[in-house]
Amino acid sequence: MRSTLKSRRGLRPAALFALLLAGAAVAVRSQSNPVNPIDIKVNVLDHTAYGSVIPNTTIKPETRTEKLDLLIQNTTRQSYANLLVRYCIFDQDIQNQKIAVALQHETPIALPAAAALILTSQVASISYTPNHTIATKPKPTKKGAPEAAKETPVKAAGKQFAGYGIQVVQTNLNLVIGQLFSSPDLTNQFNTAFKSAKKAP
Repeated sequence: MRSTLKSRRGLRPAALFALLLAGAAVAVRSQSNPVNPIDIKVNVLDHTAYGSVIPNTTIKPETRTEKLDLLIQNTTRQSYANLLVRYCIFDQDIQNQKIAVALQHETPIALPAAAALILTSQVASISYTPNHTIATKPKPTKKGAPEAAKETPVKAAGKQFAGYGIQVVQTNLNLVIGQLFSSPDLTNQFNTAFKSAKKAP
């Protein structure tokens, strides 16, 4: 994971994140949650490698890579030495709609007073195959004329990106002091993936 630490007395965090996004190939979504002592802003970056569906050949699925660019800001005058950034990227099965953890990771950080840290997550790869048909090669008959080709429909399969969850935990107190979820519905699965910590009042 790449990280960069800057103070607000230097380049402002908003300017830092703008520079970060300017260097990214594709920035598609951003969100922030300034409720806790630690504020989190995130941009989801993705890249899609399109597959191919050709009758009578191997179907090549579509693969999508997802990663998070995070801006972690200390909004207080207190320094934090024992922090842990936890994040999950979730995917959803196209057929049964079940949501699962595609990637989870955690990394220790420290944040001086009024400082900001830029992190780039690990990459999650998610793939699926769209609806398509498989054509059966015709067989020659006794008279030499081939039978009509038979096409069999195949439903889409695989997974798609479903969201993310991020927490900043003060490890010495086992206390969540910053968090951001793309959807509140992902909170329980996030806490199942990681040992749940107490939330700051």
